[in-house]
Amino acid sequence: MVAATDPTATRASIATFHLPNVDAVIAPMDRFVDATGTHHQPVTPFVWEEMFLARTRRPPAARR
Repeated sequence: MVAATDPTATRASIATFHLPNVDAVIAPMDRFVDATGTHHQPVTPFVWEEMFLARTRRPPAARR
């Protein structure tokens, strides 16, 4: 990424994980969890994909 020529401009960065092991646990780092806890529970890529597909796939009856 190249810095903007405008010193007042902002940019965002997003962490992505490409092809992690299906049993790797993805969780917030301890330093980003405060006294109220975390907004995200630890999850494996396999379980996350199952949840994602369940939310986004339409049941076969709804496809007709």
